Amino acid sequence: RIIPDKAVLNRSVAVALKHLGNRQNLRAPFFIGGVGVEITIAIFLEHCLHIIHTEPVSTLLLIIGQKHIVGEGKLLRRAILTDRLQSSIFFGPPGTGKTTLAAIVANATGGAFVKLNAVTAGVKELRAIVEEAEQRLRLYRQPTYLLLDECHRWNKTQSDSLLPALEKGIIRFIGSTTENPMIAMTSAIVSRCRVFQFYPLSSEDVEQAVLSAVADEERGFGKLPV
Repeated sequence: RIIPDKAVLNRSVAVALKHLGNRQNLRAPFFIGGVGVEITIAIFLEHCLHIIHTEPVSTLLLIIGQKHIVGEGKLLRRAILTDRLQSSIFFGPPGTGKTTLAAIVANATGGAFVKLNAVTAGVKELRAIVEEAEQRLRLYRQPTYLLLDECHRWNKTQSDSLLPALEKGIIRFIGSTTENPMIAMTSAIVSRCRVFQFYPLSSEDVEQAVLSAVADEERGFGKLPV
């Protein structure tokens, strides 16, 4: 069986762990990294789980600051790693990592990920996304995450158009805002989301970011004579 991406891995492992029982020592052919191998199902599942649970970690470790929500054992970190993040609002000043963390969710999730900006998008665009998400959920049982940047810019009518999709579980909403959602957003949306507050980076955080950028050979200037 060919496992082409992590979304399929997530679903395959979940189903296999539920129904495997005493058959975990059976040998079967699998494709790993494009190479065909014959291994036990148990070993293959261990390989799958390693991919699923370690790849997002390496990305989360690059986050500077916000340890109160993405630190070891914290709720948001656990939700991302287990692909169980429900509708949420990321609230904090600019430059604190809200959009970056949303991108990490996009890379880590087994669901579809769609991004809108509340300044340029409206009800028409939302309806199209909800229709696709409903079809995706019905046919493939795949959830859809919707990142709405500057979500406080939507008025009550626009926000209310999202409510049915939230209540039915068709959309998992991630709102990103610099304004206090308790004041700037409609209460109906906020009450259906978990709010995560992002804090400004400290001077120690900025120093860590600079030193990491200088030392990192893969993503920074580590190979240059800086």
